[in-house]
Amino acid sequence: MRNKGTDIASIDWSNHEIVRFYNPRTDIWSEHFRLVGGFIEALSIIGKVTVDIFRFNDKVRLPDRGIF
Repeated sequence: MRNKGTDIASIDWSNHEIVRFYNPRTDIWSEHFRLVGGFIEALSIIGKVTVDIFRFNDKVRLPDRGIF
């Protein structure tokens, strides 16, 4: 993905902490995200910064999940 580059973390602006991104090799998807009507919803702070930085719910990505 272009958005990530070499970044491994981002800032959670609600508490100004550095939070690592979700790692599909070590993390369990369902602990950090859920799919709600085609939108990926964050369940954890790791999920939140990952959803935000990768722009999972941007309009250009939604058709891939059947949302038009």
